Amino acid sequence: MTRIFEALKRRRQEINDQDEEGRPAETPIAAPAESDDYEDLELSSAIGAPAGPVLRQAPVNPRTIVLQVDRIEKIVISHLHPRLIMLTQPLAPECEQFKTLRTRIFHDAQKKDVKVLTVSSAIAGEGKTSTALNLAIAIAQSKEKRVLVIDGDLRRPNISAYLGLRVSKGLGELLSSQCDLKEAVIRLETAGLDILPASRETENPTEALSSSKLAETIASLRDYYDFILIDSPPVLPFADAGLLANHSDSVLLVIRAGMADYDTIEKAIDSLPAGRILGVVLNGAENIRDTGYYDYYYNYSDREKRRQRVRDKAIDRIRRSFIGRIMRL
Repeated sequence: MTRIFEALKRRRQEINDQDEEGRPAETPIAAPAESDDYEDLELSSAIGAPAGPVLRQAPVNPRTIVLQVDRIEKIVISHLHPRLIMLTQPLAPECEQFKTLRTRIFHDAQKKDVKVLTVSSAIAGEGKTSTALNLAIAIAQSKEKRVLVIDGDLRRPNISAYLGLRVSKGLGELLSSQCDLKEAVIRLETAGLDILPASRETENPTEALSSSKLAETIASLRDYYDFILIDSPPVLPFADAGLLANHSDSVLLVIRAGMADYDTIEKAIDSLPAGRILGVVLNGAENIRDTGYYDYYYNYSDREKRRQRVRDKAIDRIRRSFIGRIMRL
């Protein structure tokens, strides 16, 4: 900037001296830019200097960048896992809890610049996959965000099965350079989001997630999406969740009521990078109104049906026992 102003000042002084001597003024020559900073070029034009060679183009708006994919699928509700209630039961009360969670993440994302979010759990079976997908669908339904879900569980991939899709290429093939992004990513047209599935269990998943290829992939995906949710393996006993968390801005830990004990949860939290945990989701709470937490998997009618089946079995068992006693008499 200093050299630009000095050059312009010198050239202006030369023109004034020439004017005083009666010679025709020459057209000023643009001062050479010391830096390729775009703001410097704009400022030099603003003060009257002729436009010089453009050293760097204006930044591209990320909203204009679209990842071209080879495969586009429509959601078939009958093929979906019943736990994806944002699509299978969109009017269920639990869907509002996902929308509330979405709002809180939007709020935290503004403060902490959260774009890549790893969803994990302390142990298996706590509902991290269904939570990640339902949350991604809720974010996509806001119509303002581009969302990608990555199946980072190369030990036991579930994303494609939950969506009723058959895949032959995914994260494992991408990391081993057997395909590129446009071949691995699937666009779910009806749901309004993209997925990067895992086609099968991968040998040596820890080594695959430790590769520089994963860092390059996530870095490039940041250019295309507003939110990236990674469904990772459980924190214990594998190192995979920690590796994925290192490439993420934050971690959302899913805990299912009645499963992992406090010591296990503490170990899981200590195993994750310090300061990366965005929050904890309590899954499977029996009474939403009393606990203030979420039962993401089933709506009220489903729970009543389960209770009715338990009562029916108990009544049937009592009836059989009573008939047996009468026959013995």
